[in-house]
Formats: sequence, structure tokens, C-alpha cells
Amino acid sequence: MADDMEMNEEPSTKDDQPMDYCERHKLLEKNLREASAHRKYIQDLLNYELRVNLDRNTHAITKHQKDVADLKELMEHLVGELALPKPRLQRV
Repeated sequence: MADDMEMNEEPSTKDDQPMDYCERHKLLEKNLREASAHRKYIQDLLNYELRVNLDRNTHAITKHQKDVADLKELMEHLVGELALPKPRLQRV
């Protein structure tokens, strides 16, 4: 009898159970808070480059602007995910 593990197959570590709705909601809220804090940090860096720093680094300014836009898009996606209605439980 051949063992399946001999074929360099590792057991699956994925959980087939869907994430609990409340857990998923909490995770989305946590990710949104972290993205919001990161966006504020990047916005502060951008403001510093634009207002305080006399030796303007255009590469840094462009990068910060792109980061702010990317984080805004991520936050809009997370808000959209949070706005989705709770899935209904199917009765068997």
C-alpha cells in the first residue's frame, strides 16, 4: 500500500469552514482602522514634504500621493465589504 504522503504531498492547512460572520466583521473593522491610521501617517509625511521640507523630493511626494490614493481605495473597498448584508442562514 502506497502512502499518499510519500508523493511529497503535505496535508492541507486550509479550514473548509467559512469564517463566522461576526469574526469576519471584526477583522474587516480592524483592517479598516489600521488602514486609516496608516493613511493618516502617510498624509502627515506628504504634508511635511510639501510644507516644511525646503529641499523638496519630488519622488517622495509622488510616492506619498500614490500611497494615499491606494489606501483610500482600500478603505473604500473595506467599507463596501462592511456594508454587505449579513448572509441568511439556510434551514435544512
